[in-house]
Amino acid sequence: MDDRRFLSIAPLPILALLGGCISYTPHSIIAETMPIRTFDGVEAIGPAHGESCSRWLLNIPVAPRQRLGTALEAAKQSSGADALVGVSADGVYRSFFVYADECIHVRGTAVRIAKEEG
Repeated sequence: MDDRRFLSIAPLPILALLGGCISYTPHSIIAETMPIRTFDGVEAIGPAHGESCSRWLLNIPVAPRQRLGTALEAAKQSSGADALVGVSADGVYRSFFVYADECIHVRGTAVRIAKEEG
C-alpha cells in the first residue's frame, strides 16, 4: 500500500470517535406555576431560566436524574420569583463517545406577588 494513501485515511477512525449526537425535544408549554390570576399586585421581574441535567461517563451515571420540578425551582430561584408565567420546557440529549447528558431547560417570565400588609 502506498504510504501517502495510508496517511490520507489514517485520521478517519479518530474523526469517527469524535462524532456525537444531539437531540432536541420540546416537551410542553405550561401556563403558570401557580394560579396568579387570583392575585392583585403581580409584578413581572423578567425572563427566567433553569435546568436539570443527568450525566453519564462511559455509560455510568455521574449526576442525578433530571427532573422537571428541579428545573422549575432553579428558574424561580435564579430570578427571585414567586411564580413563573408563559413557561416552556425543552429536553436536550447529547451523546458523544464517552460522555452523554440529558437536560430539561425551563424558560418563562418570572413574577413576584405583592405581599399583603397587616
